[in-house]
Amino acid sequence: KEPKEPPRLQQPVQYFEDRPQYKVVQPVAPVVALTWKQHLVAGGLSRGAAVTSMFPVDTVKTRLQMSANGTLREFMKPPYYSGYNAAIASQIPYGMAVFGTYEATKGLLISKFPNANKLSLFFVAAVAGDMVGSTVLTPGEVVKQKVQAGVYKDPLQACINIFKTSGVRGFYQGYTSLVARDVPFRAIQLPLYETFKKWYADSRCEGNQDGIGPLQASMLGAASGMIGAALTNPVDVIKTQMMVGSGDGKKQTVVTAVAKILKENPAAFLAGMPQRVGFLGGSSAVFFITYEFIRGTIQNGITVDMDMLG
Repeated sequence: KEPKEPPRLQQPVQYFEDRPQYKVVQPVAPVVALTWKQHLVAGGLSRGAAVTSMFPVDTVKTRLQMSANGTLREFMKPPYYSGYNAAIASQIPYGMAVFGTYEATKGLLISKFPNANKLSLFFVAAVAGDMVGSTVLTPGEVVKQKVQAGVYKDPLQACINIFKTSGVRGFYQGYTSLVARDVPFRAIQLPLYETFKKWYADSRCEGNQDGIGPLQASMLGAASGMIGAALTNPVDVIKTQMMVGSGDGKKQTVVTAVAKILKENPAAFLAGMPQRVGFLGGSSAVFFITYEFIRGTIQNGITVDMDMLG
């Protein structure tokens, strides 16, 4: 006798399960594409959830990258949320900018070049998304990392001193290295995520990516984030050195940061890698499970008012 299907399989959009007693059910309703405003909301909320949940790991990673001495036990002492206010104030707009731009650019490129290689289109869209996002993220990242490293006691003190010593330009200290780190990371992460989704859909969902649930999306996102994090860790170390500096207002360049690392300890290019991989793997998992949940909620017909965005 055929097992009775669970009640949730009666919903318009079905998720595929690995359990053999469940039937593979195709969606019975058309999937509604999100507007760019909805992508903004989904990206911002998801980024906020990811940063909040993984911030302590990011704090430990920053301490490791800024000190050639000390033990992991010392660096793991509280406080863990130093600089959080500055981070979340920049990370939510960053998530909106990156994924709003990414989804809009991806949709435009696919419509303009339907026969082009999809992976190359994802790559271009990812680069565009992070170039826009980096201009939003850099000021908050500078303040956050100076507080995390103990240069200043709180974000307000950091903002006042940065402005006094370097003006507005001080908030963009390390912008080049941030772009050099985040653009390659995003260019690795997002195309990998799209590729993993396609592989999973082809093997488990008969090619239908709308059958991938939030939990599966989180695992695929974590895998893509961890790979990107490991490959871009040396640039992240340089970026941290440039942004934090010595606290005396002197600006570090890529050359001086690299020279300092080579002089003190060349192995420092790998400093904080386990924490960075863990942080970005975990934050990617939280991001994509939240992102796909919000997207699925909107696609299933639950109205989200976008009038507040203009």
